[in-house]
Amino acid sequence: MNENPRLGSIPVNKAVEEFLGSPSASGEMRADLVRFSMKCGSRPLFTLATEEVRDFVKGAKKAADRKKRLEALDGFFNFSKERGWLIVSPIVDLVKTKEKKRPRAKSVSFSSRPIWLSAEGRRKLEIEMDGLFEEREKAIAEVKRTREDGDLRENAPYHAARERLAWLESREREIRAILAHARVSD
Repeated sequence: MNENPRLGSIPVNKAVEEFLGSPSASGEMRADLVRFSMKCGSRPLFTLATEEVRDFVKGAKKAADRKKRLEALDGFFNFSKERGWLIVSPIVDLVKTKEKKRPRAKSVSFSSRPIWLSAEGRRKLEIEMDGLFEEREKAIAEVKRTREDGDLRENAPYHAARERLAWLESREREIRAILAHARVSD
């Protein structure tokens, strides 16, 4: 490998070491940058892709931690550009985008006014409710089965099973609320 540290040939771990030893780095950045350095290892700095950096930032669970990681990486990549190791920062697009808030689930609430249903409509809701009980039991079994697969943070089938169970329970609550306020029209 070319040992000339110009134009990105410097390994990521060495670039991080130099940055952490500089006055530009703060103590708060250390943990995130060391973690980033361990993830990337000794590969050349210029080989880093925006998607890899984005995945590293999104690996933090809390929005505040993601913001901290992004700030640490922004400082590191700016330092690398000043040194001539990079021409363009791999996070140039990430810094400008603001994290979107997740929409909150809407709760089911009904006024004291009755909900008018036909006899057929009520019957369909009751049949769906019976089917939901059966599906819910299957979903609970699936959650238990996928939980045994290991690390829950990286277990997509487990998370899918949990989402499915949550949806089934939400639909069940919705139907119960409708049936509680339902009046059958002739």
